[in-house]
Amino acid sequence: MLLKKKNVIITGSILAFLTLFSIRVFMVNTDIKRAVVKEYNEHEVVPFGSDFNDNSGDCLDGYTLEVLDNEFLPVDEFLEKYNLSDKFTPDEATEYFYLVRVSGGNIDNMEGTERGLAIYYLTLTGTNYFILPDENAFEVLNPGFPGIAFSLRPGTTKEFLLAYAVDSDICSNYKRLPETKPRLQLTEYPNRKMIKLK
Repeated sequence: MLLKKKNVIITGSILAFLTLFSIRVFMVNTDIKRAVVKEYNEHEVVPFGSDFNDNSGDCLDGYTLEVLDNEFLPVDEFLEKYNLSDKFTPDEATEYFYLVRVSGGNIDNMEGTERGLAIYYLTLTGTNYFILPDENAFEVLNPGFPGIAFSLRPGTTKEFLLAYAVDSDICSNYKRLPETKPRLQLTEYPNRKMIKLK
């Protein structure tokens, strides 16, 4: 009899805890707003504004990005065109590179080296994939840059080339990637800013 009472009390306590926990999860998640998708075109200067990727402290207010052009090349053509055969060895699985030439600018951000462009946030996205920039390729394609994250002086712009390694693990129809019209994603929240590539 005492054992039954103990089991009832334990079961009741567990059910009460789960109910309270469920109510808490529901209350926390009901006020979350979905990101608004804002799409831009190539050659359109896109301000980062107060939008961000990981947290609101990462916003790049005052910075802009413009896509100048893009191309999709098999690995051997990529290495030959950019004269990288001796300087860069892509992963064995990589079959293509999607290259995006951009111009980053700092209109009026006065935070110096505290804030700047971090290329690892500039993802190539599509219906069923997102591709991170190849950091090693970035460094050999843009030798004058201090690294994969950098700041610009206010009132200046700088062109650079982003390289995305593409293979079958990343996207099932990777050979038709240009036909799927990928987007270059700049920010995630509260506005998901994306530039449509031609």
